[in-house]
Amino acid sequence: RRADAAVLSRISNGTCDAYLLSESSLFVYDQRVIMITCGKTNLVGAIEDLMNQIPLSEIQSFIYERKNEHFPQLQNSGFAEDVEALNSILPGTAHCFGDPKGHHLSLYHLDRDFQPDDQDMTLELLMYDLDPEVRRIFTSPKDSGLLRKAKTKVQNLLPGFLTEDYCFHPAGYSLNGLKDRSYITVHITPEAPGSYASLETNAVLSGSGIQDLISRTVGFLRPARFDAVIFQGQVQLRGTDEYELGKEESAILGCGYNLRFSHFVRNSAAATSDSVGAALAANQSPA
Repeated sequence: RRADAAVLSRISNGTCDAYLLSESSLFVYDQRVIMITCGKTNLVGAIEDLMNQIPLSEIQSFIYERKNEHFPQLQNSGFAEDVEALNSILPGTAHCFGDPKGHHLSLYHLDRDFQPDDQDMTLELLMYDLDPEVRRIFTSPKDSGLLRKAKTKVQNLLPGFLTEDYCFHPAGYSLNGLKDRSYITVHITPEAPGSYASLETNAVLSGSGIQDLISRTVGFLRPARFDAVIFQGQVQLRGTDEYELGKEESAILGCGYNLRFSHFVRNSAAATSDSVGAALAANQSPA
């Protein structure tokens, strides 16, 4: 309630309850909560409510992220205001990865010793300015054949997951998936200006598996730019024929996690050389 988001649906596999929200996703484990929101939701309000129910001494790790917004003037708060609110309830440190005046990720974490295990890995893809043909798919009628094919493509990015998805009116798409202790979530906002898509998963992937998942995801959605954020993944990403690696940073955070931030830009030749039909037909192999 404090987040100003409504629950649309829920799936569960006995290890995790996954909720599709009106503006993104919520994953609830016995000892971990992941909440991803967008739009004008009040994530800090939800955090304050949670902190009122759990003693600070019982919290081992807390990480809060916020990417740069397309329309920051329309948000209910900025990252600096969020940090001020969070600092009033817990001791923490703020970081910025990327270009502070361009694409970047702001991050705040609890200042507390924590040792994540080797399986505690997360990949985030933040994709900007989707190809116009891709955007048209996700503004199509819900029963269109192209949309059904695109939904299947998204569901197969990581095969074997129990999934639940939702098509928004008049545009937009969200998906949650569960497999054992792993989750995947995909959100697509196709409206221009400011089209955007994201993928996040804690599936444990090898370095080649991470690179392959990234390649297949951006090969389908075809953003003009994207950020890859990896927690605990010991992999150095590389550019491709289509995407050039720009700014890259890595850090060992005071909360125990290794983080790598990589920003990619699609080259102009690739932007005009292929089609969404080819993107839908290609890359059918599993991650």
